[in-house]
Amino acid sequence: MFVVETWKAGLVTKLVADGREFPISSDAWEAWKEAAEPFELPDDVLRRVLGVPTNPVAAVKPAAARSSSAPVDNANARTTRSSRSRRRGANSGQKRSRIPSDLLLPEGAYELPILEALSAAGGRRPTREVVEDVGRALSDRLTEADREPLDDGGPRWENRVQFARLRLVKAGFMKADSPRGVWEISSAGEERLKEGKA
Repeated sequence: MFVVETWKAGLVTKLVADGREFPISSDAWEAWKEAAEPFELPDDVLRRVLGVPTNPVAAVKPAAARSSSAPVDNANARTTRSSRSRRRGANSGQKRSRIPSDLLLPEGAYELPILEALSAAGGRRPTREVVEDVGRALSDRLTEADREPLDDGGPRWENRVQFARLRLVKAGFMKADSPRGVWEISSAGEERLKEGKA
């Protein structure tokens, strides 16, 4: 287990492994970040780039324990993206290519259907129901690329609905403090919906 620390001044980046510290030069750190994919951990990057097989039993610290640099030895702990990375051919060193945006329905197109699905049900609904309603509302606009399955088996458009929801929460159009698995429209979202229909 290792930890990468960057000092606030941005001048010193170091790798902490087995209680030892190893400085990382700024150009090596930038190359490391460039090689990483979104939400990928440093260990995943190293394993993919070096062709090191992933260890499905490797344990990762729970989010609450990440402030400490002591490793977790629980073999039943949740593993990182390594299993997803392995399915993508991470050991072969191949990087998954992005779909050109002109082949996909723009993420903004998901926003009003999400708000409409919530408003029609009184402002609050389970996530799965909202996603299904959005899929029905946009079925005639979804492209072949939108319908392609991702590594988790679900179609790409479902993933894009989730990202659209994050933008709506960030903009204040959906509530950020909803219970897990439930989406809620905010009063600002109701106003946006009225403006969007006008």
